[in-house]
Amino acid sequence: MAKRTRIGIGIIGAGYISNAHALALNSVAKVMNLQAEIVFAAVCSDVQEEVDRFGNRFNCLNLYANWQDLIQDPQVDAVIIGTPPAFHFEQAKAAIQAGKHLLCEKPIALSGYQCHELHALAQKHKIWHAVGLTYLANPAMFMARQLIKDGKLGTLYAFSGHFNEDHLSDPDLPFHWHCDEALAGCGTTADLGYHIIGKLLYLLGRPRALTANRQVKVKRRRVVDGRGTRSITAATADQTNPRTPTEMRLVTADDMTNAVIRYDHDLAGVIQVSRIATGRDQFIQLEINGSEGSILLDMENMNEIQLYLRQQDKQQEGFKRVMIGPQHQFFAHFCPAPGHGLGFNDFLMIQDACFIRSILHNKNEAIADLGFGAQVQDIVDAMVEAADMESWVSLEEPR
Repeated sequence: MAKRTRIGIGIIGAGYISNAHALALNSVAKVMNLQAEIVFAAVCSDVQEEVDRFGNRFNCLNLYANWQDLIQDPQVDAVIIGTPPAFHFEQAKAAIQAGKHLLCEKPIALSGYQCHELHALAQKHKIWHAVGLTYLANPAMFMARQLIKDGKLGTLYAFSGHFNEDHLSDPDLPFHWHCDEALAGCGTTADLGYHIIGKLLYLLGRPRALTANRQVKVKRRRVVDGRGTRSITAATADQTNPRTPTEMRLVTADDMTNAVIRYDHDLAGVIQVSRIATGRDQFIQLEINGSEGSILLDMENMNEIQLYLRQQDKQQEGFKRVMIGPQHQFFAHFCPAPGHGLGFNDFLMIQDACFIRSILHNKNEAIADLGFGAQVQDIVDAMVEAADMESWVSLEEPR
């Protein structure tokens, strides 16, 4: 039997996304056939109840109240960062300088400049790295990318993308850290927008120019914990006497953004992101149209691609539903039979497996690394600049 490489994982943050990573890593070696022994070496949170619950659930060797101690733990080989975005840069920089491999949730920093600095630092210290863009790990994305690469859609004409949710559509919901630009970055543009921009970058490459509009629709929200720094989950759960007079806090992070984006060769399109799209839970769609065909990716139907390819027989033309199955990349690791769909946690496992493979094979196998994340942040920054200036912003030169 081949010897397994021990990889000690240290997770900064003990909230939802950190638990999702831990669930994936708990079985990733067996599911994805990796010659790795994954050990939960440490977890860190400044909320004692969270870190105790996380530690007990995943049998963590060490529990920390501050992230600096976790990074210096010699049993930690790789760090996963699942904290609010305002903390990512400092934590990621310290992890890289300590020689730890790094998977950082998006956005990896609050500016493209910081993201590029982290990427350069990671290259200097020769550590392997990835950014959490889970929807890119959907086998449907790999198929879509291959269709475009093979020229099946012909000359690309246009695209439209949406990521709409309604988790802040209720104006009575309390303030939490996603409402604070200092903690969350620019808001929905960097939160939900990161995903749809990441899809465009993955499938179509870097755009040439864009213009955008950003809006805060709910100007103030009530504070229920004295600071207004809790998570969305905690804030949503607290609906006791929502209309009781209380302290109100100004919302500084945007609720919705619209952008027009141009590529070379007359390819152009629009994207929309919103966290106040009433009635929408997870409306993520991307349609790309070309001279010979079109594709539609719909994450509410995440195990299929709607595919149109021009036919000589007009009677046979029309979109067809292509189900993702074991014939597509990574699917067979989970199930050998078609028609059995994968979900978000499966995609996250694929993403984390590719990060672990980078460490095992000593080469970059990440679906999205820090360099990719830096390019996504460049586009986010350009959207903010375009909205502030009410003009077009070029992306042809490095930002």
